[in-house]
Amino acid sequence: MTTEEKIAKLREIESEARGMQRAASESPMGDDDGWQDELRQVRIALDKLGAEEPKKGAASL
Repeated sequence: MTTEEKIAKLREIESEARGMQRAASESPMGDDDGWQDELRQVRIALDKLGAEEPKKGAASL
């Protein structure tokens, strides 16, 4: 995979993890949804690939 393909795939994973984190935060099941570490690992991988932080809009977390 090219660097751009890796970044695109990691962005997909990041988006999915954020969605799961939002859903888990709305659930009364518990405080630790487990997705914070997942997002941290994706962010580290993106940083290693030199990906820039996406611009955040009003609807971003």
